[in-house]
Amino acid sequence: MSDSPRAGTRRAGDWVTPSDVRAVAQRRYRRDHATWAAGGRSARTAPDVIDVPLHPPSERVALADLPGATAWAESWRAAHPAIDVTWQERRWSAVGNQRVPVRARVDGADAIADLAGEGARWRRLERRLDGLRAHWFAPGGSSDSDGPSVAGPAGLVGALRRVADDVAGLDEVDLARVVTVVDWVRDHPESGAYVRSLPVRGIDSKWLEGHRAVVERLHAGVTGRSELGLRRQNDLIRIRILDEAVRPGGISELALPLAELAAVRWPIAPQAALILENVESLVALPDIPGAVAVHGAGHAVGRLRDVPWLGEVPLAYWGDLDTHGFRALHHARESLPRVESVLMDAETLDAHRDLWGTEPAPHTGELPLLTPDERTVLEALREHGNVRLEQERIAWAYALARLRERLEVLTGEQRRTGYT
Repeated sequence: MSDSPRAGTRRAGDWVTPSDVRAVAQRRYRRDHATWAAGGRSARTAPDVIDVPLHPPSERVALADLPGATAWAESWRAAHPAIDVTWQERRWSAVGNQRVPVRARVDGADAIADLAGEGARWRRLERRLDGLRAHWFAPGGSSDSDGPSVAGPAGLVGALRRVADDVAGLDEVDLARVVTVVDWVRDHPESGAYVRSLPVRGIDSKWLEGHRAVVERLHAGVTGRSELGLRRQNDLIRIRILDEAVRPGGISELALPLAELAAVRWPIAPQAALILENVESLVALPDIPGAVAVHGAGHAVGRLRDVPWLGEVPLAYWGDLDTHGFRALHHARESLPRVESVLMDAETLDAHRDLWGTEPAPHTGELPLLTPDERTVLEALREHGNVRLEQERIAWAYALARLRERLEVLTGEQRRTGYT
């Protein structure tokens, strides 16, 4: 995405405005804020600049729309204080010398965040990530504990970048709990403990499931280990087998612990799988040759990486059309890189405009594993005011036709070429 607003436009009324530079700052902040905050003070003091030529109107163009040109110049006199505006004296034959704005510059992460309207959130984020870095690593880069070996500062920086938006959204109590849990599992790497037995006030299995991604990523950044060493209760994953020939023992619907789902022995291997987030949609699916459907359970979808046969078939993912739906898709793709989205496109969004709602707490971070088309839809959701189209609101006939079509394509590809 270019940082140059309105490149190539020079017509009266279409000059670069402070709002255009603000839009650049908003894009830059969304793209880079996690990297700035995770990198510490050195990353934030490195030159990160928005430098925009304003291409002021010529005398002829300005005189053709003098009120518009005057208002444009005044808008730059009243621009946000984070913008450093360069002015030049121009000699105009008809109206004498004029001072015109020629360049707008925004220097550094703090100024970009302020201009983007994210100043308060940014300062909270940098304060929190600085605190986490100081807690786990001394300035020299060594762990401040006597626990087991650590991943090193670079590993923690990467982890902080990935969890930045999650950390920014936590309240102070939950943030303290996250730190305490990471410390405990760092110091007890193979405890085999149930969550219920952790000596951390306020922790239960529901809390950990909701915060597991943050805990796991920070733990990996601190220790270099992906596993927490905890014993998990048998959370059941719901699955529907949509092809009678694939059904083990003729059973069409199962709810299994992860380990048992991973070890299912199919009479005939499935040829495609659909991961979806809405249980009502899961149970409503009709028979579809060669296909199975799995409940993804939101951001816990990453645990499906431990189901080997899912990595051997083409995968489609259907989540809510909102920022958190795309975030869950991103998490799915971290574990199952070749998963494709379905019904998360611009056509589906536009076809159900009358059914849009609004997300109360949208995800604001970047999701680099989305495809260009998916990123376009995500931007559209944000630009329309963080709208959302919940999966269950999509007309079932509309959804089913597209699900059938996509699964038929995937199963056909599997039959022709296999999946490696």
